[in-house]
Amino acid sequence: MNLSKKISNIIAYRSQALHYLLQFTRDFDAYTHQLGTQFLSDKVPANIKDEFHQLLGEFLTFWGDFLKETEDLRKKSTRVKGERQREFKPKKKYSEETHKYLFPYLEIAAKFVKYAGFLYNMVVTHTIAIFESFLTEFLVAIFTLRPNTLKSGDTATYEDILSFPSMKELRSYLASNRAEKILEGDLYDNVADKLNKTFSIDIAKFNKFNIIYEAFCRRHVIVHNDGVTDKKYCEKVPNSKIDVYLLTDLPYIETLLTTIGQFIDYLDGCFSRKMRYKRNPLANQLLHPPDSLGVSKDSS
Repeated sequence: MNLSKKISNIIAYRSQALHYLLQFTRDFDAYTHQLGTQFLSDKVPANIKDEFHQLLGEFLTFWGDFLKETEDLRKKSTRVKGERQREFKPKKKYSEETHKYLFPYLEIAAKFVKYAGFLYNMVVTHTIAIFESFLTEFLVAIFTLRPNTLKSGDTATYEDILSFPSMKELRSYLASNRAEKILEGDLYDNVADKLNKTFSIDIAKFNKFNIIYEAFCRRHVIVHNDGVTDKKYCEKVPNSKIDVYLLTDLPYIETLLTTIGQFIDYLDGCFSRKMRYKRNPLANQLLHPPDSLGVSKDSS
């Protein structure tokens, strides 16, 4: 298989996985929103729904103000003397039955919010895992099918070389080992620098590189710090603050995956010129979804 076909296959396979991951996230978001709305609506008797939504609106306003005050106090260097917890006091009198449904309703609503939060964080980590696999396979293909790129100052003994049954297997091992070394470390400080030195291609010049880099940093705090920013994250992401929970939602996922699709196109363009292979832009299913190709569904 020539390099053009190999790269096209890698892009198609990995971008398809990311495309379906994006579609799954969108479908989940729509489904849970519809299900949650219907489920919650069914929990409140019809005869008190209007009154209940008034009470709910008052509580949500109270809770929003309370969270803002709490955040303002947290930012102060000293605690305010005589600080007391706020108590929810509705502006009007509501029936006992209406009050009875408030907190069970909020508990159910919180469950759906938690479900979404769990999923979005898992999507971030899975997206980065697929993207890393793409980068590995992409570089291995370059090193394998353009063997001159494997030239380096490294040496090996005859014993090491003869341990491989064929030159093909030796080349495959060297390509995988070289790709693995390039992709070790921080995406910006290490990977981008090594790629630039090896191929004279600066991936950090991609105009939305900061979005992908932030996602790598976010993946770290999701996995290791429950999604709360730490010193390491704040050192790498401009204008970030320590001890802040990173809210990951559908718009964030959509932006990230769209940007990765654009980055794959950028990388393919750079390497196709450098390695002289014919690229196939339509292989990138993040930019050219399967349902956007072919004849129109309208047969009339």
